[in-house]
Order: sequence, then C-alpha cells, then structure tokens
Amino acid sequence: MVLPKIQLRERRRHVVGRDQMRYLMLSLMLLTLTRWDVSAQGSRFAVRFYGTGTGQIDRIKIPLHSAPLLNLGNDFTIEFWMRADYANNAGVVASGQNGDGWITGNVIIDRDVYGPGDYGDFGISIGRSASHSVLAFGLHNGEWGETIVGTNHVGDNIWRHVAVTRQESNGLMRIVVDGKLDAQSTGPTGTVSYRVGRSTSWPDSDPFLVLGAEKHDAGSEYPSFNGGIDELRFWSRALNTNELVHIASRIVPLHDAPGLVAWFRLEEGTNQPIRDSASAYTGTLFSAQTGNGEWTSWAQGSNAAPIQTYQPTLSASSGPSQSLLLRWFAPQNLEYDLEETDSLLPPVFWSAIPGATNLVAADTNMTVTIGTGAAEQRYFRARGTPYR
Repeated sequence: MVLPKIQLRERRRHVVGRDQMRYLMLSLMLLTLTRWDVSAQGSRFAVRFYGTGTGQIDRIKIPLHSAPLLNLGNDFTIEFWMRADYANNAGVVASGQNGDGWITGNVIIDRDVYGPGDYGDFGISIGRSASHSVLAFGLHNGEWGETIVGTNHVGDNIWRHVAVTRQESNGLMRIVVDGKLDAQSTGPTGTVSYRVGRSTSWPDSDPFLVLGAEKHDAGSEYPSFNGGIDELRFWSRALNTNELVHIASRIVPLHDAPGLVAWFRLEEGTNQPIRDSASAYTGTLFSAQTGNGEWTSWAQGSNAAPIQTYQPTLSASSGPSQSLLLRWFAPQNLEYDLEETDSLLPPVFWSAIPGATNLVAADTNMTVTIGTGAAEQRYFRARGTPYR
C-alpha cells in the first residue's frame, strides 16, 4: 500500500551561462522545496461489524494484561471514526440508570465486568432516540455510576468522528461529535481500571477490551454494534475540543501526541491480528470473514474514515556547490523513499536517490548531489508507506 505521492517542484528559469545556471538551479530548489502536492486519504481500510453478539465472534478483543497503558482508569479520552445506519441498530440507551444505561444500546466499546471485586468499568454504545441514533457513554466506579447520552444523529450512514473524555478528579464526562460538545455531566471519581488478575467466571471476556460487541454475549437485550469503525485512539488524558478538532482528520505524529497510549489504525486489511502504532499492543479480529467482522477498503467506496495523510515539513540548505542537504520530518509509523526526475512530461521516469530508501523518523537528513551535468530542472518526491 502506497500513500499519496509528495512532490517537490522547481519552476524553469531562463539563465545565462553554465555556472550561473548551476547556481540559480540550487537557489531555486531551496525556495520551492516546501511546496507539496497531497491528494487522497491516509486511511485505506476499516472494520465492519454486523452485531451478531454470540459465540465471541464479530468483534475485536485486546487482552488487558499485556496492554498496561491501555487499561485506562483515570483521566482518559477515547476517539475514533464510526459509520452506522439507524435501521441496523435498534438498541435503546438511557441517561442515569446507575451507570448502566449504555449497555442496552448497540455496544461499540465494552470495558464492562461481571461480578464484584473490581475498580470499575465503562462503555460506549449507540442507541435510538426517536428518529435519531445517539451516542451513550457510561462509567461506574463500583459504588455508583453515570451514563450520559448525546443528541447528535450519528446513525445517518456517514463517517462521524466521535470522542468521549473523562476526568478522574472531578468526574467530568463528555461526548464530542465532529469536534462539538454533544453532552456532559459529572460522574463518579476515582479509578475505573480493570484489576488484572482478579478472579472471574468469564476468562474469555472480562480481562479484555472489546470493540464492536457486548463482550459477554449476555443476550439480545444487550445488542452489539452494526457498523464500521476506524482510526481508534486511546489517550491517558482528557483532550479538549480544540485538540479533538485539530487531530480528528489527520495522522498524528507520535512525537507530538502526549498521552497517546494506543492507536489502532486498522490498516491491516486482511487476516485477524491487529496492532497499534503507539505502544505495539496487539488484538484479534474475530472472525475477519465476509458478513461477520470483516475488513472493508476505501477503494470500494466510502468504506474507510476520511482521515488525511500527514504532510511532512521539509527544509533545505546549501552544502558544497554541487550538493543540497534535505531535512524533513518523518512520522514514526511511516517509511519514506526519496526519488528524483528531470521532467514531469509523460512518460515520467523516477529514479531512486542512492541511500534514500526505507527512511524512518530518525533519518531526517539527506545530501543530494547535484552533479556537474545537472539539468536545469530537478523534481523530487517522497513516497511513504505505513509500517508496524
């Protein structure tokens, strides 16, 4: 899979003399090196669930014992892209309900537990409210709980960016849809993390964070989600709405994302294992089959989130008279190849720059030799490919 091409352009100039031409060519490169042409989107795959809710299938399961940072319980934010249809999600949610009003909706994220002996639990679901489908976020600290319910319609079969935030000290809970506050209330304080190692009669479900389903398969009164999810991120702090607006539609550089503990891009596109790009945690998609927890691709239509590729910044400085030093920022989950050509007229022939392949975040300097027989124009591009 290849991300959109990033192209550097240098305009043709009339010059006098070979030495002058070489000098101006280098100078023009320095002036135009930051012009980028970016198209298409950075998310190529997503996961489609069907709400079966039986037999521990049609869901993603992430074991909490091997993902300590993902075992959120204090301040946190969970944000992702979702697409759902009102007709396919008939669950009903209610605010209050001692924290469990979310569980009767179609469950999108389930960090619930059965039985006593834990710090708390929480979950996110979608439920019907008249002719709308709204988001619900519930949380319980073992003594009391709260569910808040939004008002924005998220069941219109359009990709929506949704987020829930929680602050441990004051119990503030929020739902944010497409960058706008949708609901908020004060819930319980204290940690609600999963107590890893606790005794449970549900070893196949309790110690897991589950995506797309009610984790215990407890029955039809606790329905699972029917729809798509993509670009799922977990933070160990409560992001504000300005931050959510800023990051919603872009690939976030990991060095500039304080508190990001897990990011499941869901770009695998095949098979069952999934892996996050922040902490290398792993999960499993059950069952990665058509009509039952399957992969969908952007090439098929609007079947992946409308998130854009990260646009690297690039600068340059002159070195020896026949060379150019390129400096750029490479996100930690991308690899780059740098290529060059002397013409963009078809057919275009791109050549790899020697030593400029498989570049990652640490490889941010590259000296490009201009050469004594350099053409009046040189074009450069960087091609990025996600890796895990």
